[in-house]
Amino acid sequence: MISSQDIFENPISLCVYGRPVAKPRMTRRDKFLKRKCVMKYREWSDKIRYTFTKKTGVILTHKNKIKLTCPVKIEMCFQFYKKNKNTYHTEKPDIDNLNKGVLDSLFDNDQYVVSITSEKYFVSRLMNEYANIKIKAIK
Repeated sequence: MISSQDIFENPISLCVYGRPVAKPRMTRRDKFLKRKCVMKYREWSDKIRYTFTKKTGVILTHKNKIKLTCPVKIEMCFQFYKKNKNTYHTEKPDIDNLNKGVLDSLFDNDQYVVSITSEKYFVSRLMNEYANIKIKAIK
């Protein structure tokens, strides 16, 4: 486990490129069954951890995540491609499942996350699909 006090002295901003994926409902069978939605989520989760590692130098894996020890504020913006649209995203995936996917990818226990602000948008260029995640410790 990695303590959050060492990492979040300064706010961290991550830009994870690719189509954001919501966390699916999973069972114990998903360890072996390899459903498509679960595999997509695991890929997305690995991409989030890789981006965090690249930005901070702290190596995260699916078993070695950040153990929060101080209150944290998180801002997230998810962008999805839709031809000729530049508006809010009002379709699936739901924003709470997108949030859950990010939190479960980075943090061992998210009880210290005290504030979450998140938005999801449509963008008209395919290259602009990404998630922007800002993490800031509250003192």
